Amino acid sequence: MEDIFNPDFEEAKEEIQRNKSAASGASISDEIDGEAKEDKTEIVLKNGDVLKFDFSKINTKKITLIKDRYNRDRGKNARLIPEVDEVYMAMVAEYATGTKYEDILKLHPKDMKKISDVISDFLS
Repeated sequence: MEDIFNPDFEEAKEEIQRNKSAASGASISDEIDGEAKEDKTEIVLKNGDVLKFDFSKINTKKITLIKDRYNRDRGKNARLIPEVDEVYMAMVAEYATGTKYEDILKLHPKDMKKISDVISDFLS
């Protein structure tokens, strides 16, 4: 019975990977050569600036401190799962990039989506 679902599962995985490649802006040649090549250490913002991430600065203790800061700053508005809040993602990005989270929140929404994707990949 597992053999019936296995091809569907594999096809779904491939479709998800294609969608991720398209969303990341991977070139067609990258997809043809196999898995898309992604560099999650930097992103290009809409204004042309490059935001570089250094995740070697972040450990479990820092994540705990960031969550404490998030809960303190957001108070009643803090979400049960902070990873779905742009403010929390901006706070993590602040540690990874050196850019103040207030400045990150002023970026274009598409830039914030890119930042959130990079942070989510790091945290998962």
